[in-house]
Amino acid sequence: MYSVKKEHKSKEIFGVTEVTNQLGVNYRIVLKDDKNYTHINANNKGETEIVAKYKRGDK
Repeated sequence: MYSVKKEHKSKEIFGVTEVTNQLGVNYRIVLKDDKNYTHINANNKGETEIVAKYKRGDK
């Protein structure tokens, strides 16, 4: 979580799902800011990748 907060300082962590399988533990994280929701994948090593970015419909 530290590396996600460090990389995405302007975004709030909105949701986290932990997924465990034969490859290890991975996390699906939803971040939000004033205009967008950002979905990222993270692993237990702190590596992250942006999967999708959506405009918020409630703004």
